[in-house]
Amino acid sequence: MPYAGPFFIYLAEELLSDGKGTANYEFVHQLKSTTHIEFIPIIITYNQTMLPNKKNGYQAGINEYISRPYANEEIKVRVRHYYDLYHLKQVRLNLQHMLETKDSIHAMLSKDLRAPLGTLRNMHTTLLNMIDEKYIGKDIYTVLQTMNHHSEELYLFVDNLIKLSRYQLNNYLVYK
Repeated sequence: MPYAGPFFIYLAEELLSDGKGTANYEFVHQLKSTTHIEFIPIIITYNQTMLPNKKNGYQAGINEYISRPYANEEIKVRVRHYYDLYHLKQVRLNLQHMLETKDSIHAMLSKDLRAPLGTLRNMHTTLLNMIDEKYIGKDIYTVLQTMNHHSEELYLFVDNLIKLSRYQLNNYLVYK
């Protein structure tokens, strides 16, 4: 099952410098490479007089920069945006999991249900073709015909159900 833990956001006031005036992005790389927290959004606030190297920051995994001074409402709106994105990712992961489950059910239907029903249908058809009505009587022959008809209908129903399931499964696309 996909991870569905609590939502977190990393909000920092500028990046540490390496002493040469360049930001140190190593902690961003470490954060983004850790399982279950790699989706945590990183927002960095910065002073307008000290413009960060945004290209390197975005490449390292920073999601957004906000210049100071900022209004509290701006932070709330952006945090809400990332909260919504986080939940959309969770929905996508759950949908992907459901589709994988559906695919395994489809495989089970194909292998474990259609094959035996096909064999049963063929046996009924063969039996009906081998027996002459005048040797077993009209009533028993009618029962065999009904049995053959129902096994054929059941097989076709399951076969169509499998085809429909496969068609629907192939039409779902989950973006990663």
